Amino acid sequence: MLTCMRDYNETIQYLFNLQRLGIDLTLTRISGLLHLIDNPHNYLKAVHIAGTNGKGSVAAIIDSILQVCGYRTGLYTSPHLYDLGERIRIKSNMIPEDKIVKITEKIREIIEVDPIYNGKLTFFEFITAMAFIYFAEEGIDIAIVETGMGGRLDATNVLTPLISVITDIDYDHIDFLGRSLREIAGEKGGIIKENGVVVTTSQHPEVISEIERICEERNAGLIILGRDFYIDIIKSDTIGNIFNLNSKDNAFCDLRIPLLGRHQIINAAVAVEVCLRLRGIGFDITEDGIKKGLEKVEWKGRMEIISGSPYILLDGGHNPAGTKALVRTLSYFRYRRLFLVIGILEDKDIAGIMETLMPISDHITLVRPDIPRGADPEVLKNEASKVGKDVVIIEDITSALRSVRDKTDKDDMICVTGSLFTVAEARSHLVGSHKL
Repeated sequence: MLTCMRDYNETIQYLFNLQRLGIDLTLTRISGLLHLIDNPHNYLKAVHIAGTNGKGSVAAIIDSILQVCGYRTGLYTSPHLYDLGERIRIKSNMIPEDKIVKITEKIREIIEVDPIYNGKLTFFEFITAMAFIYFAEEGIDIAIVETGMGGRLDATNVLTPLISVITDIDYDHIDFLGRSLREIAGEKGGIIKENGVVVTTSQHPEVISEIERICEERNAGLIILGRDFYIDIIKSDTIGNIFNLNSKDNAFCDLRIPLLGRHQIINAAVAVEVCLRLRGIGFDITEDGIKKGLEKVEWKGRMEIISGSPYILLDGGHNPAGTKALVRTLSYFRYRRLFLVIGILEDKDIAGIMETLMPISDHITLVRPDIPRGADPEVLKNEASKVGKDVVIIEDITSALRSVRDKTDKDDMICVTGSLFTVAEARSHLVGSHKL
């Protein structure tokens, strides 16, 4: 047992050490590697999801619906909160530790003797290959796969999916994906395949124009929320959302989802439309399965209420669009004072995030996420000062939370945000990393 655990810990250390290679968007290495191991991705039926915000939620909702309908699903998302295995799941169960060790050794045997891959295969490429190998070996019914960044050159884009999905597109990773919405949409739209089917949200006209261009070029069918299927919001509050959905030949009333925020209605509608399109090609997806799947979905660390009296809300919003959604959701709650605990990564739009959050706050504590890319709180403080806000810097998140809780009354709200890494640290302190 000790040997097994030592092997696992060594494996995890090896994998995380690959992060030093950073981000290098290309399909050459992943395609070559997968070819050497019999192209496991070619054995997978898949839904492929790109976008700036919402792609993880859409993936989780599709996964929940398909599971309720009896399918053995594989779910590949990123990043994780606590455990690498969270990224690769079958029927909600994380990939076992022994499988991580075994598949890692299988890949290392190939890459460490080949100069094309040795010292060049990135962390995300390695984990993506691991997911495809695991899903193929386990013979799942369908994989729901989220891109890591972009789409066109994302390691997951070796797939030929049954359906592609593009969630809301906004500014993020502009150094890699482009500085205009059209450029970013072009990268995200790179997941659209020849003669494929694409489901997307109501987007900025510049985004829709680019997606339409790609679809026309590749003879792909395009299904757009607000044009081809519609939502009617019945209720959105601190418990969740209730909405109606009308699609081609389908009408659903009083669909309920426990995820907070009106933006989750959009994500849920897109997920349901994807499932209806899967039904159209032979998947046995029932109305009852759709309703129960929506009601059962969980997505930790995203608009997640940990407690009341005072409220403690965790949200991994990491760009201005995400923080705007957070601000809208906070308006559902009644509280006396808002205490923000903010930690952001240095490669994010710090100014945009802070500009969105500052006006609503009564007390601000700045922290440093415990990863190399964690932004210096002094940088955040400088942005806060531009709008006349005073802040407290307590770099350690656990200490920051203790300090904030000492200041709050039962009628206040504590909100931890800025990065999923910040949220993971806070959540571990508040509820324990084992409670996922």
